[in-house]
Amino acid sequence: MKCSTRLLVWLAILLLVATILPGCSLLKPGEGKCSLKDFPDYETLSAWVKSHPQSFKEGSGMGAWYAAALAVQREAAADGYLVSAAVIEKPGTEGEYLVWCTALADGSLYWWHPEESKCNLMFTAEALEP
Repeated sequence: MKCSTRLLVWLAILLLVATILPGCSLLKPGEGKCSLKDFPDYETLSAWVKSHPQSFKEGSGMGAWYAAALAVQREAAADGYLVSAAVIEKPGTEGEYLVWCTALADGSLYWWHPEESKCNLMFTAEALEP
């Protein structure tokens, strides 16, 4: 079963929004706004991703892979950046999963696996415009 591009866009947006709320919950009372921000440009995102890969034991399961993605998310939040961690069951399979991280840089959406040090373009800023 193929996912439509529109569904993937909405899923990515939903995941980004879902990470804003937990990030804001780390604020102290009275701060009034979330301090997490998008990456200013691809170069900054790429350098950050390259310096923050998370290793995990291959074959240790989806839980370990997702824990690695959550570690990326925590490190990004500590640096003031908004990164989403996502896990889904691989389409057309049972018990196989896909885990990845996403972030916005200069309005475009990028993705990468938590153990990798290279981010990939998912959608351009123009494609995400209403």
